[in-house]
Amino acid sequence: MLKFDFFDRYIVKIIAEHAHICDRVIRSIEKERLSGIQDFIASLIDDRYLYPGIYLEHLMNVVGVIAKHGHAVIVGRGANFIIPPGEHLSVRVVAPLELRVRNIAQVYEVPIETARRRVLHRESRRAAFVRQSFHADVAEPDNYDLVINTVKCDNDAVVGAIIGAISGGKKLIEKNCLK
Repeated sequence: MLKFDFFDRYIVKIIAEHAHICDRVIRSIEKERLSGIQDFIASLIDDRYLYPGIYLEHLMNVVGVIAKHGHAVIVGRGANFIIPPGEHLSVRVVAPLELRVRNIAQVYEVPIETARRRVLHRESRRAAFVRQSFHADVAEPDNYDLVINTVKCDNDAVVGAIIGAISGGKKLIEKNCLK
């Protein structure tokens, strides 16, 4: 079948190595984006502090290298805003809030309200990261080549749709490049 490298949280480790800083610091930047004053105070306390702008620079470099290598799946981190259009297939997978909350409650064995807060907080952070870093709306369908609602299809259908989009995308790129 298709042989793709998969990059998710591993990107944090790569960025940490690239920035010569421990991955705990990168995870904290990804979890909570600090204000300018908080950035300044954090930099006074920790001489190994990495400003979000510098983090973004490292993120863009790492994602760019992965994209040049090709045959990779990059989960999140604004990759669809970093890699130029036409050089990637950008997929957004969505589901109703209640389903996402139930899934988190089940996976992490937490009460529904705890799961709801976790889901809403995480989505809020992601939206803020994309808005602040790329001046875009993470939920805007026009930012994606394919949007899949998992309530409407099972995993096999999702995989089939993505493989179909990859195959079709390659044909379109080849057709446009050969003109």
